[in-house]
Amino acid sequence: FRHLYKAWPESQPLTIQAGWFSPPKPPENKSITVIGPCPHGDLFPQASMIIHHGGAGTTTSAFLAGRPQIIIPHFADQPYWARTVKALHCGAQLRRRGWGRKLPAAAEKIHADPEFQHCAREFAAEQAPRNGADEGIRQIEDWISSGAARRAT
Repeated sequence: FRHLYKAWPESQPLTIQAGWFSPPKPPENKSITVIGPCPHGDLFPQASMIIHHGGAGTTTSAFLAGRPQIIIPHFADQPYWARTVKALHCGAQLRRRGWGRKLPAAAEKIHADPEFQHCAREFAAEQAPRNGADEGIRQIEDWISSGAARRAT
C-alpha cells in the first residue's frame, strides 16, 4: 500500500474496503478513506469503478452494479475473471507485481474511456432480468425428470 499511497493523485478520491486485511492508515494529504466491511450490493453502485482481487463473488457484484473493474488477480480462478472482464471490455487487469504504482494510470485510463462505463452498464442490464437461483433449480428439475439422475447413480 505504500506505493499506492505515494502514487495516488491527491485530488482523486479512493475508498478502500478493509476485510480480512487492514491496510495501513493513508496519508492525510490524500483523499483516501478506509472503511470496514459493507455489503457489495450497497457499496458498489456508489463507486465509479471497482478495484479488487478478482474473486467470483466480487467480480459478479461489480458486474451487477454495472461498474467497470480493475482486477489484480492473486490465485485460483482470479486470472480467469480478470481475462473475462477484459474480454467484455468492462475493465482491465493489473499484474500483482508493482500494482500500487500502476493503479493510478490504470484507473485514469478506465475513467478517460467512456466505452468501459458503457460496456459495464450494458452487461449489467443484460444480466438484470436473470434469476440464477430459479434457473439453477429449473435445470436440476429438468435433469431429474429426464431420468439422467437415475442413470448417473
